[in-house]
Amino acid sequence: MKKSTNWMLPTGIALLVLITLLAVFGPLFAPFAPDYSDNIIYIETDNGRELFISPVEPHSPYYLGTDPWGYDVLSIMLYGLKYSLATAVLVSLLRVAGSLAVVMLGGGKMHTGRMWGGLNAIPQFVIIYFILYSINYNSPLSIMELAAIQWALLTVF
Repeated sequence: MKKSTNWMLPTGIALLVLITLLAVFGPLFAPFAPDYSDNIIYIETDNGRELFISPVEPHSPYYLGTDPWGYDVLSIMLYGLKYSLATAVLVSLLRVAGSLAVVMLGGGKMHTGRMWGGLNAIPQFVIIYFILYSINYNSPLSIMELAAIQWALLTVF
């Protein structure tokens, strides 16, 4: 009998290690500082030196291009990965703790199927996007307060 190997486990572990290493050491490889912005860019093309205004398509030294405000997308991703990874870990731990609390308070049984079943048809990020949309722009709340609201919504949904 041939033993089947679970190739997804080592692949998942390798990806998790890679993402963690990028979160820790990514800023060292970022081509620009996180607050560097360049709205007007001169690029050497086949036609000579041309003037471009942000956003700019990917090219050297902007390997993923720039956003509408002139920030390098690759640098933003490398600097922000640690926050995304921390959010994913925190929300996962909060979900486990919340699920354990519900099961323990419910006497070992979890009866949420009918109550929340309809929400499974809508992707979670769509629900959270519409909830956060009205408070994210020009918000009087601090970044940590907005992050806490996002973490709570991700945990609940």
